Amino acid sequence: LTALSIWSAYYDLVALREVMIQAEIARLESHAQRTIGRLERDLESSDSQSLSDLGESKWLQGHWREFIHTNEGLYAAVIDNDGKIVLHTSPGKTNRRLPSGWSERTVRELGSNVVLTHSEAIATAQGAYVVQLPITINGVQTGTYHVGVPLAVMETHVAAKERALFQRRALLIGGVLIIVLLATTSLYYIANHAITMRRNLTNTSLERATEVGALAAGLAHEIRNPLHAVQLNLHTLNRAYQRGQVISSEEMNQILDESTQEIQRIEQLMQQLVGLATPDQPRDERIDIVEEVSRVVEFIDQEVLA
Repeated sequence: LTALSIWSAYYDLVALREVMIQAEIARLESHAQRTIGRLERDLESSDSQSLSDLGESKWLQGHWREFIHTNEGLYAAVIDNDGKIVLHTSPGKTNRRLPSGWSERTVRELGSNVVLTHSEAIATAQGAYVVQLPITINGVQTGTYHVGVPLAVMETHVAAKERALFQRRALLIGGVLIIVLLATTSLYYIANHAITMRRNLTNTSLERATEVGALAAGLAHEIRNPLHAVQLNLHTLNRAYQRGQVISSEEMNQILDESTQEIQRIEQLMQQLVGLATPDQPRDERIDIVEEVSRVVEFIDQEVLA
């Protein structure tokens, strides 16, 4: 986007120069045509075909003064068929004769009637674009009307317009750069945040896996204890049966109650495990410490007897 903006600005600067030069040449040509039309009418109405009589035309003198006043640096001239400068907006150049090869070339990209010259006889040594149109009296060409713009004046006007266009384009490109910078910064923070989130998720997964492993180990331990107690009770019954010993109803009830409680304990563990997915509301619960200690003593007593 930035490269496209820079290329567009360069293209517009190049196009601006061409458009401005073409517009200035078109304006000069329009001026020349209007002036020639008036001069031809004046000469025809006076039955004179001498271009020298134009020197007494007050209209032309006023017209040129206004032309020079509003177009500083530009000039106009009337040249006869012999190449003599009959009239010139700079009086010092009047009555000079144009040297051979005074026009260097025809600037065809600006028009077939536009030439480039560096001749000081009519323009300046720095060069000028000259629009030359024929002056025709009663169907006969008696001379040419020249109007020119020095290259330095043209460059000054073009440079002023280029600066204005460059400033506008610089603001546009600056805005584009700011947008690109903000977008890049935003993308950086988004990417960085995404990486952080992914890392956190990975760490959470590892922690979760560790927790699940610890839970599995603890659960295996918790299940093994009541199963071991049930196994000891069954072993006690089996040993008494094989030896023909008689077990009192009180001892039998105690063994069965303990086995039932251990099985219930395993069931509670399973329910707690399921509750990890859908945890219950926290609640307070009273524990009979004496009963818990008695179970431990009985468990140890059975281990010793085994």
